[in-house]
Amino acid sequence: GGTISVVTSGAGNAGNIALNVNSFTQTSGARVESSTNGAGAGGALGVTVNELVSISGAVSGLFSTASSTGDAGQITVSAPSLAPVPTLTIADGAKITVATSGAGNAGSVSLNANTLNLTGGAQVISSTNGAGQGGSVAIAATDSMSISGSGGGLFSTASSTGNAGQINVTTPTLTMGEGGTISVATSGAGNAGNIALNVNSFTQTSGARVDSSTASGGRGGDLTVTAANSATISGAGTGLFSTASSTGNAGQITVSAPGLTPVPTLTIADGAKITVATSGAGNAG
Repeated sequence: GGTISVVTSGAGNAGNIALNVNSFTQTSGARVESSTNGAGAGGALGVTVNELVSISGAVSGLFSTASSTGDAGQITVSAPSLAPVPTLTIADGAKITVATSGAGNAGSVSLNANTLNLTGGAQVISSTNGAGQGGSVAIAATDSMSISGSGGGLFSTASSTGNAGQINVTTPTLTMGEGGTISVATSGAGNAGNIALNVNSFTQTSGARVDSSTASGGRGGDLTVTAANSATISGAGTGLFSTASSTGNAGQITVSAPGLTPVPTLTIADGAKITVATSGAGNAG
């Protein structure tokens, strides 16, 4: 439960957190936090690592929050000079979170690694529950990225008037399995963010999902998979989904190669689905 924290509850800005290490390991509820409860800006949280980042365990993680008019700080994980960390693993319910519940904007998340693994229900989350804008989630994995485990994945949500942040993933190989999820959702007047997956190969199995949804007046986010070589979606409960259940319009789903050219191989098998649907006044994508 060890903690590193910077906080402001007044007009002054919080300080930044800069961790410059060879290896960084968090377990058993350890936290690194930046927060603002007033007009001052939250501090930036930067983890610069030469070799390995491992964040594991429920309640463990990196957190940046805003609950008043001040903007929250951004979270960045990389090697020196913003080069990729060789290995970044987030596991067993750990979280990286940027959030706002006030008028201040949430910070962004930037993760840069060679190999990035989210397992065991680990989550990267951007949320807005107020008028502030949600932060973007940008992930670059130069070798591969995997997302697995029920309840785990990348999430961007809006539940009030602020718009949710975008989710952008760039990696040669993206593998999703065992219920892993990438999701943008709005249940308020704010619009959901878009999802952009830029890959060479995209594989979904075992109930993994990429979802965009709107349950209120905000517009659902667009879902774009750009795959240079192949996209394979297989298994019951697996797929790409865009839904609207109230007055907001659902986002569109696009699967193509770069430049909207054809994907060389697109396979949908064994009960998998690509679905756009509306059950309310809003239009389907």
